[in-house]
Amino acid sequence: MQKTDYIYFDNAATTEPCEAAVSSFLKAATCFGNPSSAHFLGREAAALLETAREQLASAIGADNSEIVFTSSGTEANNLAIQGVCEANSSANEIIISAVEHPSVFRVCRILRKKGWHITKIDCSLDGSFDEKALKEAVSDRTALVSFMTVNNETGTVFPISEITSTVKSINPHTLVHTDAVQAFGKTELSVRASGVDLMSLSAHKIHGLKGAGALYVKKGTPVYPIQFGGDQESGMRSGTEALPAICAFGAAAEIAVKNIRHSYDDTKKMRQIILTGLRKFENVVINSAPDNFPYILNFSVKGKNADEILRAFSDCGICISKGAACKANHAHGPSMLMSFGIDTDLADNALRLSFCENNTPEEAERFLRAASDIIP
Repeated sequence: MQKTDYIYFDNAATTEPCEAAVSSFLKAATCFGNPSSAHFLGREAAALLETAREQLASAIGADNSEIVFTSSGTEANNLAIQGVCEANSSANEIIISAVEHPSVFRVCRILRKKGWHITKIDCSLDGSFDEKALKEAVSDRTALVSFMTVNNETGTVFPISEITSTVKSINPHTLVHTDAVQAFGKTELSVRASGVDLMSLSAHKIHGLKGAGALYVKKGTPVYPIQFGGDQESGMRSGTEALPAICAFGAAAEIAVKNIRHSYDDTKKMRQIILTGLRKFENVVINSAPDNFPYILNFSVKGKNADEILRAFSDCGICISKGAACKANHAHGPSMLMSFGIDTDLADNALRLSFCENNTPEEAERFLRAASDIIP
């Protein structure tokens, strides 16, 4: 199907690689030397690797040495959480929001079996959270607090700098991690302003390629590696770096950061067109807060099955996604939307629209025209 024949509203799942990312990938692919090798081909590869590291560091206001490349945002989250726990022998408590990505809460589930105490903090769709519960949970035994910057299902934005300040005021030694995968490249991020110790990023959410992620690790932060081998990435993440994907990541990050404000404003206007249109359907329930992150919009249709609606839009050439786990997964705990307080039936049949700067108002209008046939 030609690009002009379909609409892609599933950018929270993955994005179309940009030209700069593909170009950087191809250039790096011809540089086949190992960045750890001392000969001229290795040095050439190492130079490309460090350029990408500088691009990522600049995008979040970090030092180059504070960027650790991984294979994905999921691996970055795992390294942050498991790495802090492995490095900490005097604490046994972790605090997370109740609406974290599976790569955070499932790691914590495993750690609980190993004796770690896990506390979940309730959150609301507007980004507010149980501040009293957070303050009561932080103690001298708390090794880590992890709150995502932007929720991947609803677009809820959490006040990370406020959370960090609250945690550090009670225990300055408690580390703060944020999964910024959905926020990076779409809103301005500063590791210094937020005060976080660790931040997870992903390439393929910002028009890079799959296979590259990164973890910001503040200088002096005790994090042990969770895989071992050749001590690449300053000993933090062994394994020969995926240079082409990493170079594509750096190029995509540089472009995304340059265009953040323009892209944000345009996406906000487009989201408002869809939001206004969906509100005209009596059986539609909006599961995202009105003024949330403009790149994500979650909704449910009363009395309608999400799979059937998704297929109907797909048949029209419109790509969207389901916004919550199915009922079969509830044996492992409530879905993310249920943790936000959304009714079970609505959560089970939620749909997610997720946008990027390439989407247009014309696509929004086309989506609404299709919705008028599919939703009623």
